[in-house]
Amino acid sequence: MDQESEGGAQNFIDSWRYDIEEFNAADIPVEDHQDPVVFRRAKWDSYNRVNLCTNLPALFQVCSKSPRVGETLKLHDVPVDTVLTQKHLLVSHADGKLNWFKIEPPYDNEKEADMHLKLFEKIEKEYNFAERLPEDCQEPASIIHYSRSHAKMLIGTASGLVAALPIAAEKSNFDDDEVDDGEEKPLQTLDDPLQELGRFHTGAILAIRPLGDSTQFATISADHTVSVWEATTHTVLSHITMPVMPASLDVSQNGTVMFVGTEAGTFRIYDISDRSAPRILKQMKFFEEKLPISNIQCSLDGKLVLISSRESDTFFVMSQQAEDQFDIYGYVQANGLVLSTAFEKHEGKMCSLVVLSNNLVEKHELPVSKYENRLEPMPDSVTNPAVRKIDSGSDLIVGNVFLKKHYVLGKDGYLKEYEHFPSDKFKKVNWNMPPVPPGREFESHSLGTTCVAYGGGGQCVVTGGRDGTIIIRDGGDMEQSRCIQAHSVVGGGITAIGVNRGNTFAYTAGADGSVCIYAIGNDSYPKQAVSLDNKNAVEAVAKVPTAPEALPIDKLMSLREIMIFEFNKSNEARKDKFKKEIMGDLVKIRNKLQELLAENERVTDIERLERDEFVIDTEKRDHFEQQGENVCAEIRN
Repeated sequence: MDQESEGGAQNFIDSWRYDIEEFNAADIPVEDHQDPVVFRRAKWDSYNRVNLCTNLPALFQVCSKSPRVGETLKLHDVPVDTVLTQKHLLVSHADGKLNWFKIEPPYDNEKEADMHLKLFEKIEKEYNFAERLPEDCQEPASIIHYSRSHAKMLIGTASGLVAALPIAAEKSNFDDDEVDDGEEKPLQTLDDPLQELGRFHTGAILAIRPLGDSTQFATISADHTVSVWEATTHTVLSHITMPVMPASLDVSQNGTVMFVGTEAGTFRIYDISDRSAPRILKQMKFFEEKLPISNIQCSLDGKLVLISSRESDTFFVMSQQAEDQFDIYGYVQANGLVLSTAFEKHEGKMCSLVVLSNNLVEKHELPVSKYENRLEPMPDSVTNPAVRKIDSGSDLIVGNVFLKKHYVLGKDGYLKEYEHFPSDKFKKVNWNMPPVPPGREFESHSLGTTCVAYGGGGQCVVTGGRDGTIIIRDGGDMEQSRCIQAHSVVGGGITAIGVNRGNTFAYTAGADGSVCIYAIGNDSYPKQAVSLDNKNAVEAVAKVPTAPEALPIDKLMSLREIMIFEFNKSNEARKDKFKKEIMGDLVKIRNKLQELLAENERVTDIERLERDEFVIDTEKRDHFEQQGENVCAEIRN
């Protein structure tokens, strides 16, 4: 039996009672033509008043003790945020302008109920924040906060921009204010420089990938952005805004190329060898329908890429190499919806392992060059498919190409190790029998596994779960593991994970929008930036031409349309080549015939041949002769 605590009976929880006062938007008076009031932002002041921003061009001062609208400050546009200093109320407007309104504190002898800040409608200072931003992302300041010293403001926007504005807050001086009251001051337009600190994600991070051997990494987010970061300085090196939400991400093994798939089914390839200026190389659609590209998997040998959707039974095989212009080798039609993919080697051949929606793992041998007919799925004679039944709820797979093992994970909280490849034929699967147990099982994330990453060389497997933990396992001995509480369980825990090529660090991202880097071994993370150092890879990707400007989905060609276009283009090229060859031969024949005719004219009459002997098209000659005879016969008749 537990002992009672000093606070009372066992398990007693102290509690407090709060007096709750309500203020309804309907209490704000509006004119007939105005929309209903919507609360946007509320800020407390020092006198129990709330400065309320709504969808109306006014700032309402609401009393908190007995909720009612006190003073109202009319504005030229809808307020977005406010901040109070000793002398001013600073208001950010929807048009991107910051305005400083003078305030006056209450007198000391006033009753507590009457004590409130007096707001003056005259604008003393103005700063055009939006004009200081690039033309393609001009927007208002959605949040304003003064530094502890009040020497500068930190400003954030809805799209994730964070900037510093070195305008110090003024201190209140009663004597100066008395003198100022008698003077009419002109509006002071401020022109201080805006220091952009970077752009940051405002939504959950959906995928994270380290870039080769450098200290940079790439992320995609639910806020429709793709970013490249420098880990040592916590700064964004480049920022791409996508027209639709990105859904999947992977990078080439050398860290020069980034592959991005979206919820709408579009696919883009970027050259990121210059981290500060990504260059789009290709854009296309893999599916005729707008199916999301939910998985992109790059092989560790730097040769292949697998592209798939959880809503399709088809996955595509692409070259990872710039020398091949990232050509599409072909596609495979699986025996179920493709939930996740991995690479594995079997009998010296690179294979794909695919978790299907019908609780199967399916193996396919992959091509090393373009399949001859890319308009059709690669046949079984090429891919040699085989399957294995697995437990229901499994939706993740990772392969260890060095140890020839693969691991299946899912919602049941276990990691399952298989040493043998799938070997059954799909048509012979006995659906009434339970699956063959795995070689070994390991306890994993209790709330389910959300993501998995595999380090090159087979040295580690790192998983992330809804419980906010990551588990780092030794690839050689999976029983050796280390569990780290990496992110908050609120919102979904771990949303993305990646391992650098050297197997030394794990990169994690959470639903809370944060990124963490953990040492897998005993190495310390570099304190100075490590840049991309692969001259050959940079030169190879530089030879790939830049794609036209990013196109909307309805203007993009699907893979099938691209294949048909390339097929017709190839046929036209072959026709042109054949035509040129035939014309060349005809020119030779014509020149030789002219030489023979000239020689025939030079010989004696006895040796000279009739000109008709040189006619090549005898059928046409006979046709003309017959026409002549018919005309003569008509004349005679």
